[in-house]
Amino acid sequence: MGLRPAKCYRDVKQRPYTRQAVRVPDKNYIGGVPAVKTRQFNMGNNMIQFPVAISMVSDDLFIIRDNALEALRVAVARQLTKYFGKDGFYMRLFVYPHNILRENKVPTGNKADKIGDGMSHSFGRPIGRSVRVTPGKKIFSIYVQQESIEEGKLAVAKAIGKINGRVKIKVHPAEAYPIAKKIKRETLTDTVVTEKKEEAGKEATAAAGTTEAGKTADAGKAGATGKDAGGKTAAPAKEEKPKGKK
Repeated sequence: MGLRPAKCYRDVKQRPYTRQAVRVPDKNYIGGVPAVKTRQFNMGNNMIQFPVAISMVSDDLFIIRDNALEALRVAVARQLTKYFGKDGFYMRLFVYPHNILRENKVPTGNKADKIGDGMSHSFGRPIGRSVRVTPGKKIFSIYVQQESIEEGKLAVAKAIGKINGRVKIKVHPAEAYPIAKKIKRETLTDTVVTEKKEEAGKEATAAAGTTEAGKTADAGKAGATGKDAGGKTAAPAKEEKPKGKK
């Protein structure tokens, strides 16, 4: 069976079901949860801080499925790339599809009424994920330059038809977000090792210079006082007798 229509899960009728026992599998009565269809939650150029943010804010209580979030992201990213290129914007999703959608399949066909009754309140089988948004919840934001506000608003408007709910577009100053530092691990490791070797070489040179200076000073004192470097009195030199005489 294909994907069910969005109207089946659009309205909020009961509290969301989000539990999946990962740490304690014995308490998990869900056979398995489908993977999230939304592939990316941050995209664009996150190396600089853009001054203006254009956000899509929810104006109602409704449910968004993960495939709708992915369609929304692709549509907005395509328009932003067309207007500003890959490095002229930054996009960030603020919602994650934690909720688990379930379906109680009913057989159809000849004599299906005899075998399709089942339990009146069955749990159902997990078929997807979704997120529940409340009024005033920020769904996603794009960050652009000051002169690119109108193009950004047009790109955000492309995503309104991807979700079933009332939303509004809000333009506001961009909040601070973490900037990525793209430093290769190998380069960082080589730099640290090189710095450590240089410091060790400087310390070894300084220690060798101190030792040689100390030895020179000790030798000078020993020559002046008649003592060796160890502090003992030096023995007087013996006079050599001429050979051939007794």
